[in-house]
Amino acid sequence: VLMEAMLVGTPIVATKISGNRELIRHKHNGWLCSPDNPAALAEQISVALHTPEAAQQYAAQARLDIQAYTIGRVAAQYTQLYSRR
Repeated sequence: VLMEAMLVGTPIVATKISGNRELIRHKHNGWLCSPDNPAALAEQISVALHTPEAAQQYAAQARLDIQAYTIGRVAAQYTQLYSRR
């Protein structure tokens, strides 16, 4: 769901778990917080809601960043990887 949200330009607030950390960079293309800290998650959601300019900026950046994971690019990377063998 995270990749789809990035692709359509939804502001992202996520926890720092495997997968999320590889896609989201805190205050670059979304917000990350500790998975065991509900107060921090609530705070980041509040920040996202109360700073719409930052939310839109991060969402736009996330939309650009996720382009590295399109099916065409991933397929090309696998093709390059296997052609080296």
